Order: sequence, then structure tokens, then C-alpha cells
Amino acid sequence: MRHAVILAGGWGERLWPLSTRERPKQLLSLVGDCALVRQTLERVRNLVSMESALVMTGATLREAISRELPEIPSERVVGEPVGRNTAPAIALAASLVVREDPDAVLFVLPADHVVREPKAFSDALTLAAEAAEVERALVTLGIEPTRPETEYGYILTGPASSLPGVHHVERFVEKPQLETTETYIQSGNFDWNAGMFVFHAQTFLDLYKRYLPKNADLIDQLANA
Repeated sequence: MRHAVILAGGWGERLWPLSTRERPKQLLSLVGDCALVRQTLERVRNLVSMESALVMTGATLREAISRELPEIPSERVVGEPVGRNTAPAIALAASLVVREDPDAVLFVLPADHVVREPKAFSDALTLAAEAAEVERALVTLGIEPTRPETEYGYILTGPASSLPGVHHVERFVEKPQLETTETYIQSGNFDWNAGMFVFHAQTFLDLYKRYLPKNADLIDQLANA
């Protein structure tokens, strides 16, 4: 079964004073008529069950997120007492979901994106899920860059996979210097890293345990509790 995991932690420091700890960017209607976290959920409404969606946020934001997304059961809005960035939040989400669905495929989606073409986005997620299911791959979404940008991460695309439109990743580059981004744009071989991922929950957990074993043990304790 396919599940949505929405990452709605953080408070958008770069958008202060619009974004604050009490009402961060994911709860703001910066683009469109509703909050960014609501838009994130709406984009996957036709791909997953709302009852199986999981939202990872901060403990102080849990009630506000639940009010914004009432169709998600309140127990599926998880409030971290202390933020520890993306990987542990995803690992905890994967650990929680895999307990109820051992074959779960996760759409991991930050709650602060703007998507102008929802149909194309939905098609991309569907293709990514197929790659995750067929090849047991960790899939990330790339965005064709439109300008040199030093505030984004980049993905160097590698050879094509067995699925049309899906490529292997050669490497990631985090926020390179302007001169470097200009060469990336000219090469045509780099995408912006969207920070969106699709994979089997158990595949991710197996790799997490291999590369971060101490963290994995702590995640197991949290999920069991």
C-alpha cells in the first residue's frame, strides 16, 4: 500500500517575520487560498488514503496541524519534542508505518513546496512509486533547473534505469557556489534536488540501520514506545 508522509516541522527562519515559531510557513497561505501543508495533502489525495497518511511535525505545532488537516486521525500527527532534521523524522515515520503495513511504499513530501502543475506532479509520483516497487530503489525527485541557484541542492543524473523517465543518481551536491551552478546549468546533467522521496519503508530502514546503526536503535525504541 502507498502512504503519504508529510514533513511539517521547522519554522521557516528565512521567511521571518512572516513565518514564526507559533505559525510557521507550512501553516501560512503564501501561495494559493490555503496553507502549504493543506496543499501538500491535497496533491496526493488521489494517490493515498487519508486515514493512512502520517504527518511529522514539532510537538508545539501538533494541535495546529491537526486543526488544519482534520481528515487525518490525530494520532497520526506525530509531534517531535526536539527537531533532529530530516533523516530521523523519516526513519521514525517509516518505523511506525511498517508496523501496520510491512510492504508499505512511502511518498515523503515536505510541506513547504509550491507545485504549479499538479497533474504532472502526480504522474511523477506514480512513476517513482513504480520504480520503488519494481526495483526496491530509493527514489528522489529532481526538478529541471531554470537558473543558477546557490540555495538549492543538485543531483547529477546518471544512466537511465529500466523504467523510462527514471535515472540512477551519480551524486548529490549541496548548495554549490555560483560559478559551479552555472557550469551545472550549461551541462544539462544536473537537476535541483526537490527533497521528495519515494521508497519501500523497510528498504529505507534496512539502509538506515546499515549506515546509522546507533540512530536506528534509538528510532526502534521510539517507535516501540
